[in-house]
Amino acid sequence: MTLLLSLLEGDLDVKKIQKMANALDFNVVRDRMLAVFTTFVYGVMGTTDVDMANINMSTINNRLIRDSFEEQITEAFELYILMQTLAANSSFAKSQLERRKFNSEQWKAYDFIRFHTGKIEIAVNGNIQSVYFPIRPACHFISEQSRKALMENVNRDSQQTKVDDLFAATPDLIDEMIYNEGLQRSTFAITPERLQMLKDFSTALALIINFVLIGWVERVNHYRDVYVPDIAEYIITYGGILQGVSSAVLILFYMSARGGIITKARWREFVKGNAENMAPFENEDRLDINEMSIAMTHRILMTKGPEASEFEGEDGKLNFGNVFTRLEYNLYNALFFI
Repeated sequence: MTLLLSLLEGDLDVKKIQKMANALDFNVVRDRMLAVFTTFVYGVMGTTDVDMANINMSTINNRLIRDSFEEQITEAFELYILMQTLAANSSFAKSQLERRKFNSEQWKAYDFIRFHTGKIEIAVNGNIQSVYFPIRPACHFISEQSRKALMENVNRDSQQTKVDDLFAATPDLIDEMIYNEGLQRSTFAITPERLQMLKDFSTALALIINFVLIGWVERVNHYRDVYVPDIAEYIITYGGILQGVSSAVLILFYMSARGGIITKARWREFVKGNAENMAPFENEDRLDINEMSIAMTHRILMTKGPEASEFEGEDGKLNFGNVFTRLEYNLYNALFFI
């Protein structure tokens, strides 16, 4: 498969592509894609008792994790890319991708791969070439707000500035996608959608309270006293309590949903600034993190940040070697978030 794809790279040779399309047995390709996809689904679902023709795609998508596409499923993506590349330059290959050419199970596999495949167009020597790539599951966890901000703020003065802005925004986008995915998989998923829903609820509640104040609260006795009907007082009092609770929950949700993303971005800026004034710690004696002094772990934190390889502990937990560096890390996190 890799060999076939490599033959299609570079300058387009339509005659070569048409010969390959005519020689390729698309039935074999469809069957192989289904076989790979079936094995993948068994692994994702944790059982072989699966009706491949009728399984709901959302059921599979909800079980995907960050590295789900790192295994055998990559072959199915390569098969899809091969078929799409051939179909772009061969009418015969294009006809082989019509729905009627697939059975229900083959189409399920093809449709899943198509949904999780992206495409960009690149100009090469005056020709437009389509480049296909798998869209990793974590990519679906970027918030609509961040996507919109990227599209609005990117500098489009030239191709170079667009690429530069994209690369500059990439670390923050990756952090957000990975962080949101982790929240989605948690026991109580605090997703951007639920956070927005809570914001809308709090706003609607504030509007109701203000409408009650405007419509029912009156000034009496020559505007010296305030008259509030019982029902209005009830709505304002208990609505205010509910508003306060919802605001507190919103703050907690925001800290949980955005705190990690904000602090990671600030750590990158902080470490980049320190790199100009501080030399990174060189572990020439090959010391374990628990054998290092406070000065050593402090320098690592200042010059490499909390994501330094030296701090990688068991089960993905950070190990700073001593309580002072951990306290320093937590204090900086609080400062960055504020």
